[in-house]
Amino acid sequence: MKAAILTLGNEVLAGKTLNTNSQFLSKSLNGLGFDVVEQLTIPDDEAMIITAVKRLLKDVTLLITTGGLGPTYDDITIASIARALGRELVFHEEVIRDIEEKFKRFHRKMGENNRSQAYFPAESVVLPNAVGTAPGMYLEHGSKIIIALPGPPRENIPMFDNETRPLLEALQNKPIYLEDLVIFGIGESDVEDRVKEGVRVPDGLRLATYVKPLYVTLRLTSTDKTLIQDTVEDLEKLFGDSVVGRNDCLLEEKVQQLLKKTGRTLSVAESCTGGLIASMLVSVPGSSEIFDGGFIVYSNDYKSRELGVAPEVISKEGAVSEAVARLMVEGLYQRSGSDYCLGITGIAGPTGETPDKRVGLTFIALKTPDRTLVRQFQFFGDRNTIRLRGALNALNMLRLEIVEMALE
Repeated sequence: MKAAILTLGNEVLAGKTLNTNSQFLSKSLNGLGFDVVEQLTIPDDEAMIITAVKRLLKDVTLLITTGGLGPTYDDITIASIARALGRELVFHEEVIRDIEEKFKRFHRKMGENNRSQAYFPAESVVLPNAVGTAPGMYLEHGSKIIIALPGPPRENIPMFDNETRPLLEALQNKPIYLEDLVIFGIGESDVEDRVKEGVRVPDGLRLATYVKPLYVTLRLTSTDKTLIQDTVEDLEKLFGDSVVGRNDCLLEEKVQQLLKKTGRTLSVAESCTGGLIASMLVSVPGSSEIFDGGFIVYSNDYKSRELGVAPEVISKEGAVSEAVARLMVEGLYQRSGSDYCLGITGIAGPTGETPDKRVGLTFIALKTPDRTLVRQFQFFGDRNTIRLRGALNALNMLRLEIVEMALE
């Protein structure tokens, strides 16, 4: 079943608001078995909304709009949809009572303009908003379905998950199953080539490739759960250690899982990443169980003072060198008491390059209870991309070491 997403809002077109709703909705709809064939963003203009709704409904069965459900003069989505479909607007007394009650809970007086939020096309199903005041709408128009959701993601996401998803699931004759496989360290084109050569994608299963910064996700969709499971296992064998995990499991989450499972802890010493590794680790709930802390040792003086890196080694080898990375992580290991320690030093750019050391040169060191490992990388990209590559590869280096030790 084909679907389209229509985003409404001058602020989105002006670049003042990032359109994360379309990404969320496309991913959710794909998981439900809908084929999203178009995403369109237009301003809060009645004529443009009417034209877009009519055109899109010629090509798709499901149309979801986001934005324009508030009480202000430019919130005209519902009224424009009604005009596009030739339906009268009906006032819903229960909606205005709910809005009034929400204002009372916050000790505020409801404005007269809020009454506009209680008008919906005839035969609509009103979707309650548990977070804000703007209700959504579900409407069947012949063989077509139109759903209107609020623009703010904190309202859009729960309304879709709690109110819309059950309605869409009921449209499908069979449940749709979804499984993601997250891969790190291999480019998108290489992933696709390996899949074509190494795995037979059976009939009845849809396999799509998605890219997010430095990761590749393989998404499997089917009405046959066994088909998905068998294919995922084949893909895991094909990609081996490059598989981080399933269903949006990123490196920081996987590292936490492995450390908790083995009862080990981690500390970090960061130079070029400036605390990025630590930030990624603590972004995952429960990180206090495995993360002891770290040092940001950006200057040479701090490397020597906080971690005991000998100044003469820095002078001879340079701050970005295997020797300094090794001394950083070994100094951290002595001071932290953690089971594992990561250290990183590099040239993030755009300055700092020398004839022997190019921008992007990075050394990552890992101290385990048994040994010290140092790896050299040559990353490419702008400053923040190089920093991100360094942080992710440090976490991946730790992940692979824990997995290898578990197999010994």
